Amino acid sequence: MRTLFAFVLIMLLSFDILTQTFTVGVENINYMPYYGISENGDYIGLAADILKTFADSENITFTFVP
Repeated sequence: MRTLFAFVLIMLLSFDILTQTFTVGVENINYMPYYGISENGDYIGLAADILKTFADSENITFTFVP
């Protein structure tokens, strides 16, 4: 029984079930190359690249809201 429980626990942890999503409020101004909002509403610039890289390394997701 312990083996089955351990197997199921390992399988659950190996999937992206624990991925968290965070909403990040950003300014709705363009101050390139540091940060800005593109014409289609995406957050771009150096700050966006740093936050996206961090999110990828920590298995989390950021949603940017101006």
